[in-house]
Amino acid sequence: MEQQCLLCVKFKDHEHDRIRADDDFITSFSLVVWEKEERVFLYLMWGAGGVRAGGLTFLLPIERMQEKADMILELNDNTDGQHSRKLVDEWDQNCLAKHPRCARTGDPAFWPTRILEFEDGGNPTTFRLVLREELQSNSRYTALSYRWGTAENSSKMCLLQSTFDTIRSGLPIGCLPKTYIDAIHVTSRLGIRHMWIDALCIIQDSPEDWRSEAATMQAVYRNSYLTISAVAGAHDDSGLFYPRDPVKVQRTLFNIMYTSHHKPKPFICGGENLAVELSFQLGNVTRKRGWCLQERLLPSRVLHFGSQQVFWECQEQHASETMPWSMYYGHQDGDVPRKRLWKFLIGEETSSDPENPYKNLFLEWYATLSTYSNCKLTYASDKLVAISGLADDMKSALNIRRPHTHHKYVAGLWAEDLRFGLCWLLRGSGRRPEVYRAPSWSPMSLDGSIYWEGSPERGEFTCHVADADCTAVTLCINDLDTGEVTGGQLKLRGPWMAIQTTTARYEDDEPNVRRLAYLKHYDPDSVPDRSQGIEVSLSVFYDAMDDIMEQAFCMPMYTTSIRETSNSYFRGIVLVPVEDRPSTYRRIGFMVGVFHIEEVMRTYISELEIRSVMVI
Repeated sequence: MEQQCLLCVKFKDHEHDRIRADDDFITSFSLVVWEKEERVFLYLMWGAGGVRAGGLTFLLPIERMQEKADMILELNDNTDGQHSRKLVDEWDQNCLAKHPRCARTGDPAFWPTRILEFEDGGNPTTFRLVLREELQSNSRYTALSYRWGTAENSSKMCLLQSTFDTIRSGLPIGCLPKTYIDAIHVTSRLGIRHMWIDALCIIQDSPEDWRSEAATMQAVYRNSYLTISAVAGAHDDSGLFYPRDPVKVQRTLFNIMYTSHHKPKPFICGGENLAVELSFQLGNVTRKRGWCLQERLLPSRVLHFGSQQVFWECQEQHASETMPWSMYYGHQDGDVPRKRLWKFLIGEETSSDPENPYKNLFLEWYATLSTYSNCKLTYASDKLVAISGLADDMKSALNIRRPHTHHKYVAGLWAEDLRFGLCWLLRGSGRRPEVYRAPSWSPMSLDGSIYWEGSPERGEFTCHVADADCTAVTLCINDLDTGEVTGGQLKLRGPWMAIQTTTARYEDDEPNVRRLAYLKHYDPDSVPDRSQGIEVSLSVFYDAMDDIMEQAFCMPMYTTSIRETSNSYFRGIVLVPVEDRPSTYRRIGFMVGVFHIEEVMRTYISELEIRSVMVI
């Protein structure tokens, strides 16, 4: 404990405080050496008063690590210390010199409509607003990704029609909120004189200007040289830099002798890699902000200022102060293809198949929408706009993979993968916004945690709706299919069943889940077919609590079978009629379940009536 290493601090903070001061606290260490791989397993036991607990971790020999020369074992006590500044410069220069993928991203000729300008010298004191036509084509700019915060905490400094001329003339930097000031200084240290901040570059009391600039916001971030991300700032006056206890952040070094005849060898704790990811999430307020997702994924380079560390993220590497050598996910050894459409989300994973890059694009999209669905927006109407930049990137990537195909985007989904895209469901119930945002079949129509269930191997699916019988159109504002929509229609033709649920629920069911009482082929008003002899376990996941109703319809979308068993897994969307509109329905949920005999399931679905419906 006297050494104050990261492990000791962890155990001290989490365990010692739970024991009375007069108790005898005991910590014991056991080391097991795996000589073949030169790994050391460390088992710790601690406790007091007869109560014991333990944990296992492993240690890695530094001498076998290629990155040992870059390992940082001593940090400053602030994220704006000399070490942090030096490392930011190294990341930047390394990216410029060694990352061709980053250099190819973005359009160097692009400029925002308006941008902030400040003087050279590394310590600017004034700033002013300049127009695009006043800039030189060879200049660079940074962009700021941050949280405005609540009205009580957020600064009032912003671009208004009444302040436009004043900010154009120039103001002292000291009048800005702290996050803006810090970001300007970071930008200036990199030798850049221009920065884009939404509050100062978009006229906030002009709906027309906001709508116009929002349509180009994706291009602003995509073409920035670097985006500065204030991940730990609760509001715009939080700043970028934070004090820290280096002992609780920096890597732990162990000097271990195998025997008295061996010289000590330095080791680091392998489990601390996870601590790096956790330190990114600790205090990260932007992870759950809707606009910040594409602000993170679109730019070539992002510099994250967290509460404990500074992080670098670009097209070919991500790194932190305690892991500055970075973990590459681009061209490893020069010949391994990149597996993701966008940059890694630090600490998050998604499955991918390097042999099928076209399919990977859709896996990427659904994984990103799932992440996005857990984010919050100040204005619910921004749901489609705040991810439109990623939709445009997705369309470009699809055009590269299949250049002769028309890639149609429909309210968050893609026409060419619509049958699977429609099969989304929620973890818990969702909420519908007060103002119309998207058709009921779109995952953008709800606020809630959305995901896609089932195997990504589409060849294992048995689709019950033909591709030609599943089409959708949306009514778009300004003819931008990746932006806001005012309506949409989905045409489906496939097997049709009526369902009735029961109020019975399992103990671990979410509140929006209902079990199926019985299946029947006809309308709910007809005599029920209780499907005697059919072993089936089906549940309806209602999209929102207000959608729960006992009687509805279902169109099976696909089933998939498990080779090791005779079970077949069933997926279908749940619909109810729209009043006074014949053959028109709206989605209220998704049905998931198991037929315990595959042949029974096939027979049952084959006997269903085929019906054409419109879903709005």
